[in-house]
Amino acid sequence: MKTLVVLGREKLLSFAELSAREPSARHYGQIATVRSDSPLDIDSFGGSIKAAVVEAELPISAQSGEIESSVAEILKNKSAQSNTKFSFGVSAYDSKGFSPRRLQLLGIKLKKTLTSAGTSARYVQPKKGLALTAAQLKFNKLTDNGCEIIIASTKSAIFVATTYAYQDIDSYSKRDWGRPIRDSKVGMLPPKLAQIMLNLSEAKPNQAIYDPFCGNGVILQEALLMQHPVAGSDIDPHMVKATQQNLAWLSQNYPIEHEFRVWEEDATKIAKLPKDCVVVTEGYLGKPLAYVQSDRELAEISQPVEKIYSDFLKKLRSLLEPGQKCVISFPVWQTKSGLKHMVVIDQISELGYTFKQCCDQNTLIYKRDNQMVGREIAVLIAK
Repeated sequence: MKTLVVLGREKLLSFAELSAREPSARHYGQIATVRSDSPLDIDSFGGSIKAAVVEAELPISAQSGEIESSVAEILKNKSAQSNTKFSFGVSAYDSKGFSPRRLQLLGIKLKKTLTSAGTSARYVQPKKGLALTAAQLKFNKLTDNGCEIIIASTKSAIFVATTYAYQDIDSYSKRDWGRPIRDSKVGMLPPKLAQIMLNLSEAKPNQAIYDPFCGNGVILQEALLMQHPVAGSDIDPHMVKATQQNLAWLSQNYPIEHEFRVWEEDATKIAKLPKDCVVVTEGYLGKPLAYVQSDRELAEISQPVEKIYSDFLKKLRSLLEPGQKCVISFPVWQTKSGLKHMVVIDQISELGYTFKQCCDQNTLIYKRDNQMVGREIAVLIAK
């Protein structure tokens, strides 16, 4: 089967995660396609918003009437399987020529077509833009007793697909806001990004994950949910205790197969690594910022952060075997002239690593427009 995947806000990072797990993945802007024998487990991907079965693949030259006929035929078949009022929605991705008004008119026309055929139908319209949100899909139960049609254009084809899974926003909220301990002062790594980093690591099933800057334990939490044994350390005893409390809470609320170990240790002075582990971590991001810094201010802020990362990577390299990986999140700062990257990123080779390229890039950005401090993700391989 061919699955169409709607990627998250950071499209390249989301696709890098998907292709790390699914080598058949092909990238088309906001969407990707995957060929597989079974449905995609979207809950295991932090950067994938929706998964849909490709029902039709039309030539890029297809006229609007051909697209409408294809969608109508799919809805007719889907509604025939429903014993209740049939709810449906239509979303458009990377689809030139579509506007919210045109999409609305298409939905109304499709509803009339279904009604004239004897089907009691309800059209669910996107609240904003051209696509239904995961919240709308859940509230209207469109993957249970209804259908979302996705129309997505590429340079060579138009895909028409039906959604079968979407990101569980309530589960992410619980794992983020429902934990006993959260601390904005150390940076709040989103569970979605932790999942992405873990998938980029390409860790084998049951392979240990080690986070030497564990903070309040988000990476370890997501690794446990992915059924990896985990170990974590942090220089701050309060963070060690926070991680222990959060992981204890996790084990009480989710089925966890592995135990966890957390201890106090300076990441720049690690004594040894857990056996056969993959290091996945986010170091210190520096102090939270409320406004765009001047070059002088940023130099003062970044200097101690640079030293932590440089010392850590030197120490880590002395413990890694050639070929071992480290997936790491560096801070990236917003300035008036653009993004300011860490100097240490330009020193990776001298520190004894090579970059594993993701989407033909050494690093990938995770940042909202209004953030002063974002994240730059890299997969490093010990030389």
